[in-house]
Amino acid sequence: MNNQSQPKQTNPASDIDLDDSMLALDIDDNLLPSINPTQESKQNTTLEYSDEVHGDKNAIADELFWRYVKDAIDAAIDRQQLDEAKNIAYLTYLAWRTNDTSLSVPERQKWADAFTDMSIEIWGKPDPVLAKKFEESAQQKIIDDYSDIFDSVRGYLTTEYSYAFDALDIGGKTTPMTSEEIVETFQRGLDALKVKDQRWEEWKVVRADSDVITVNGKKKQIRVGKNRTDVEPRSVGGLFAHEFLRHALTKINSLEIGITEPLPHYLASEEGYAIINEVAISGKFPEKIVDRYVDIAYVLGDLTGQTHTRSELINRYIYRAQSRNTYRSDEEVLVAAYTHANRIFRGTPGDEEVSGVFTKDQVYLAGLIPSLEFIRQELNRGAKIDSIMRFIMAAKFDTSSPTQREIVREKLVEHYGLSKKPPRKAALIDAQKESVSI
Repeated sequence: MNNQSQPKQTNPASDIDLDDSMLALDIDDNLLPSINPTQESKQNTTLEYSDEVHGDKNAIADELFWRYVKDAIDAAIDRQQLDEAKNIAYLTYLAWRTNDTSLSVPERQKWADAFTDMSIEIWGKPDPVLAKKFEESAQQKIIDDYSDIFDSVRGYLTTEYSYAFDALDIGGKTTPMTSEEIVETFQRGLDALKVKDQRWEEWKVVRADSDVITVNGKKKQIRVGKNRTDVEPRSVGGLFAHEFLRHALTKINSLEIGITEPLPHYLASEEGYAIINEVAISGKFPEKIVDRYVDIAYVLGDLTGQTHTRSELINRYIYRAQSRNTYRSDEEVLVAAYTHANRIFRGTPGDEEVSGVFTKDQVYLAGLIPSLEFIRQELNRGAKIDSIMRFIMAAKFDTSSPTQREIVREKLVEHYGLSKKPPRKAALIDAQKESVSI
């Protein structure tokens, strides 16, 4: 390997020697496809990866790494985000090494261990205490402990966007809704948003070949997976609040005030507030997100005191799904089990010989408690929920960062001006004049 071009970290058995400021950047579209297993291997014992994405196996390994660094440079908007992107580029390099069959199994496992360590460095890992609460089905206690916050958020959303919730037309319905019905329901909500706010005009609801619901801000799409399991009507309202009134709306709002990209380390806050929206409307935590959070802790050994394999996780999922009786057939349960386990073990073979853990899905709950505490803190300081909500919905940023709060505040002042208060956005400025810590 050329010493002048090799990655900074080349010894997977040692500690990762990277600057502490290199944290998470959500640039999946540019850097992470290479750790998605091939469709053909998703239900195999060993996950496999396409040479078309991973690169020529005969090429020197550092060429792959530096190709992703170039992608990182192209994707980044500042030095801090570039450093974060380089971390993710390095993760793809580690993934490539774990799948290099010319190496011995022990050596590949060392690279897999380094993959797990880097994933934790980038996205963190579940809080064992919170994971155990969810494992013990203590979700309701969390809702009860923060009932004042969920009540306040629900009141704001159902008042400010009453017309959109009315358009969903799910009140009184009890039969679980299929993915096709979810698309139709979301479309009604989106149409209502378009009538009130022209910034939604180019947004679309589309179906995707997946089992999840996602937002693509660049394409202005809410994507509903065709293989999504049926959902209770009330939960569909929660998903609307999660995807439309958080992820999509913060994209729209941030562009309006001149913040074209998410600020560094935003993801935990973004997902934390999205979950708060969803729970406020649906009255319960989304099972998939809770299961992923708990199961990452499970495979890492933070629940039982010992690590667990992909095959053990698949069996755990099947047992849990059967006890809940939420799937229509054994085949459907099996497909869901593999899909779930593959998200957590993707990037490495995930078999009994070589396995690493991909921890990104833990961020969906990592920001929950800090986000609840931020809202509670500002309410206790005398701020109005309208002002707080419109401030935290102004962009995708880390609300725990005083620097980022100041950046958003300045952008709001610059865009609207203290004396310029457009309809329905006056509270953005009110948030500055109240005691909200921005």
